[in-house]
Amino acid sequence: MRRVWLNAFEKSTSVPASDSNEEVADKDETVDANDSVEVNESVLPSALTILLPKIKKEEKKLKFKKKSILFSAAEKTTSSVALILATYNSYKKILSELMTIEKAITAVYYMPKQHATASWLPCGADTYMKASKLWVQKTELPDLTKKYGYPGWISVQQDGNGNAKMAIDGKPFRDITCNCWQPEERIKEADLTDVQVQVLSTVPVLFNYWAQPEHTLDLAKYLNDNIAQTCSLHPTRFIGLGTLPMQNAELSVQELKRCKNELGLAGIQIGSHINEWNLDAPELDPIWTACEELDMSVFVHPWDMESKGRMSNYWFPWLIGMPCETTIAVCSLMLGGVLERHPKLKVCLAHGGGSFPYTMGRIEHGYQVRPDLVATKCGKSPMHYLERIWTDSLVHDEDALLYLMKKFTADRIMLGSDYPFPLGEHHAGKMIEDSKLISEEDKAKMLGLNVMRFFNLKKEDFQQPAAVAKNGDIILEENINNSIKIIEGCAEKVHTLKIE
Repeated sequence: MRRVWLNAFEKSTSVPASDSNEEVADKDETVDANDSVEVNESVLPSALTILLPKIKKEEKKLKFKKKSILFSAAEKTTSSVALILATYNSYKKILSELMTIEKAITAVYYMPKQHATASWLPCGADTYMKASKLWVQKTELPDLTKKYGYPGWISVQQDGNGNAKMAIDGKPFRDITCNCWQPEERIKEADLTDVQVQVLSTVPVLFNYWAQPEHTLDLAKYLNDNIAQTCSLHPTRFIGLGTLPMQNAELSVQELKRCKNELGLAGIQIGSHINEWNLDAPELDPIWTACEELDMSVFVHPWDMESKGRMSNYWFPWLIGMPCETTIAVCSLMLGGVLERHPKLKVCLAHGGGSFPYTMGRIEHGYQVRPDLVATKCGKSPMHYLERIWTDSLVHDEDALLYLMKKFTADRIMLGSDYPFPLGEHHAGKMIEDSKLISEEDKAKMLGLNVMRFFNLKKEDFQQPAAVAKNGDIILEENINNSIKIIEGCAEKVHTLKIE
């Protein structure tokens, strides 16, 4: 069976500008980059990233023609996104051939600065799905301390050999390699384990809920634009989650709407707590309401674990603190009345739900015997809300996974890998695939189909192109939504296209 995994990566690009002083034939047909031209609604972004160097090299020849190809340029975020459908004479033959089969090629180029993004969560298409984390771009993360004027921010220093060091105020945090920022490397590694799709999200250390809200919002926009760019350039390989300045509900709702309506992200990733707030804090209610209204799913990842005193040894914050953080988060949602007040809110817990699945009996018992302490904000028992909770599969033990399936059912478990970090499943999905105690139907659900349901996506939108035209440095991908059959019928024709 085909495995599908979620992950992300990105590559910085720049878009060539037309020479305003150059004389262009048929001037009445020339489209300026600021003009608004009607665009075929059926056209979706397609990655022509390899075409970019060729265009830049022959920039003087570049002409924007209404008759050659549809054109639209519009900034959708702060100098970060431009949708450009462009061509010039030497590619006119290819474009005209594609247009005859009702295809338009959309080159989506973002113009970002430096980025830092991460992905980890499970999600997929077809019958399998895998999850992982992506996080740093080709270029380094900006100096956030200098930008915002106070310490506490993460920094990243690359060595030029595919390695980088993360630090906070000069104190080492983590060493990473290029599979955290190079799209090509991530796709290559995904292909080695037959992974098709990855869900992308920021690495939790970049939540920055402690910072001034306007600064957290500014960085969140930067990261969300980056993830949206990656997904647009590789629409069949990535699904994006946004990050929010959760310490300020008004700014969070503002950015949540942008993530949904402008960037097309599928949901959000949040931390297990927001500074001193647990997830039942009344200050967060407007965010939960907006998630319901916008149909944005929520992935909860543990972060900011206790690391001092008794927790300072043996990697305890990651081994013990993270499962505990996730349990506090889900109990706050249940016992704090959040799930009761927000019946349409969809939540997924990282790392198999932390320690919650294995302590839920104790939690339920406490609700029954000490309602004066436990049942102060919810009208129903914790077990009543269990069917509202989703988890990933990252438990590192088959018996634990089977127990998780017994309590949550295979319908609400999505593959998690934590790639590319040490605590991840190094061959994502292998434990599920190799199990002789899990049915093929349940494997298909956990390895991909459940992600489609959780994020309200269609697996057909993540089918790999049936035909690709290749010629030298050019790769033209088909419109994934409605042209697979058309391209299959014209495969021979497409493959024989030549550049003049």
